[in-house]
Amino acid sequence: MKLRALLNVTLNAGGNWAIDFSAIEGLTLNIIQKGDCWLSIDGYDEQLYLRTGDCFLLTGGRNFTLATDLSLKKRILPEQLFSNMENGVIEWQGGGDVIIVATIFRFEGHLPQVMFGRLPP
Repeated sequence: MKLRALLNVTLNAGGNWAIDFSAIEGLTLNIIQKGDCWLSIDGYDEQLYLRTGDCFLLTGGRNFTLATDLSLKKRILPEQLFSNMENGVIEWQGGGDVIIVATIFRFEGHLPQVMFGRLPP
């Protein structure tokens, strides 16, 4: 497998927010450096409450939501976030409450699907 890190980004968010992400090709490693939030993955019944120090790996292929409150009706589009990115850091609503570091990894060839295709979302 030829591994490459595709994107490294830090989200520094303040206030209440909910972000709906489309499925991302590859694996995404995420670390909650500060604060807490919820993770909801399409097709996965359990909603996960994440706190400072938690890490989670998304195996790709499913839409997901990160939020301080999953019941928020107004959702942020990822395009809105990335338009606020400077030097790999996205500051949202003044930042300071929740900091999430994410790296998206992509692999070449068919072996990744064999290895990661059976993992839960």
